[in-house]
Amino acid sequence: MKEDIHNKIYKADGVFEIIVSIMIGLVLTIQFINFIPYIIKNIFAGYDSNFVICFLEESLNFVIGIEFIKMLVKHSTNNVIEVLLFAIARHIVVCNRSSIDPLLLIIAVAILFAMRKFLLYFNYKSKEIEKSFI
Repeated sequence: MKEDIHNKIYKADGVFEIIVSIMIGLVLTIQFINFIPYIIKNIFAGYDSNFVICFLEESLNFVIGIEFIKMLVKHSTNNVIEVLLFAIARHIVVCNRSSIDPLLLIIAVAILFAMRKFLLYFNYKSKEIEKSFI
C-alpha cells in the first residue's frame, strides 16, 4: 500500500516535470520569436555596443533555458553541471561588476569541472561494479 502511493507520487512528479519543461520551452520559443525583430532592427541600424551585450545576454539565456529543459527531462549529474557551467559562463561574459568577480567565477568553473570529472568517474565505476555482480 505504502509502496503503491510512493510509485504514484513518483509518476505524478515525472508528469509535472514534463509539463514544466513544455511550459519553459513555450516561453523560450515566444521570447525568441519576440527577439528576432529586435535583432533585425539593430543589425540594420548600425553598430551599438549595448545591442551586442543585450544579444549575448539573451542568447546565453536561451542556451541556459534549453539546458535547463534537458536537465528536467533527463536527470543526470552531467546535465546539472552543464546548466551551472552555462550560467556561470553567462555571468562571466555579460556581467562585469568588479575585478574579483571573474576570478571567483573561474574558480567556480574549475570546481565544477573537478566535480564533473570525479562524480562521473565514480558513477561509472559504481555501474561497472554493479554489472560485475549481476
